[in-house]
Amino acid sequence: LMSNLNMRQTKFQENQNAVNTAMKNMKLPEKLQQTISDYLIYTEASIANLEEFQTFESLISPSLYREVLEQLYSKIISQNEIFGSSDSIKEFTVPRLHPQFCKPEELIIDQGDDSDNLCLYFIAKGDCEVSVLNEKKKEKKVGVLRAGYYFGEVALVTGHPRTASVCAKNYTTLGVLKKEDFSQLLQNHKHILSTFKEGMYTYNDHFKKFLLRMIRRVPYFKRLNRETEQELLYSLKEVYVEEGEYLIRPGVSCGDIMFVSEGNIEVSFTISDKDINSRKDSQNFSSFSVFENCVKKTTEIFPLWGNTGVEGSVHVTELEAESGKTI
Repeated sequence: LMSNLNMRQTKFQENQNAVNTAMKNMKLPEKLQQTISDYLIYTEASIANLEEFQTFESLISPSLYREVLEQLYSKIISQNEIFGSSDSIKEFTVPRLHPQFCKPEELIIDQGDDSDNLCLYFIAKGDCEVSVLNEKKKEKKVGVLRAGYYFGEVALVTGHPRTASVCAKNYTTLGVLKKEDFSQLLQNHKHILSTFKEGMYTYNDHFKKFLLRMIRRVPYFKRLNRETEQELLYSLKEVYVEEGEYLIRPGVSCGDIMFVSEGNIEVSFTISDKDINSRKDSQNFSSFSVFENCVKKTTEIFPLWGNTGVEGSVHVTELEAESGKTI
């Protein structure tokens, strides 16, 4: 054991010496050098702490481990509006949380991720920064989450990709609830689904406002009630179409509604063997197609060559037919 410890310390010291030499060769300011050294030391300590925790977990009994989790997460769960609302919810959640330790700027969830291993995260210690890509695909920071907050619920509730990115702002300790445990929680306590949704509806970042404006330009979406409008918004799917590709071809059945979020499209109609073209750009937030299944007999829609803003591709936000019918 001591031999392994000495080997690890020696390896770390070698790495640190190499970094120190590189920083001096680059003549970095003393303050920056100290910050980098502190970061390396903490990162090494975090890795060691994680390994020690995993060893610790493997050595104690399940009942004792549950008591450890109770000490780590009970307070933040109890203070949470949803999870602290009843003892049964708390008793279900706490034993199923998995510790995760993050270093500064570590990406925890990534906007657009639609993998199967989505989780719900609780912040036990530290702060996390939330950012959203706007309609121009520029990252905008929208808020900071403190200890006691949770995040990641939107993708779990809607079944759609992540709507924001979250990274650790400093050294952060999380409690992670896996997707299957979250689903079981909703199954056991059906009433909390509406509470989750109500919280989602209050989110008000720039990109969400953009999507709402886009939706409200469609005549039959103008008078939707708040819940239906929000359900529709969270059902939208982002699609990127490369130049030269078709969105709709003559004779192809199409039941989706599509909004041009960015870029240009060209619409061509064939009348008496003559092509009549018209162009649309993102400023119109154009919608095309309808809910009812229809056959487009004369219309082709495809991105323009050399369109502006996205280097030859078009950003489309799509409401799929099945989602529309469900809503």
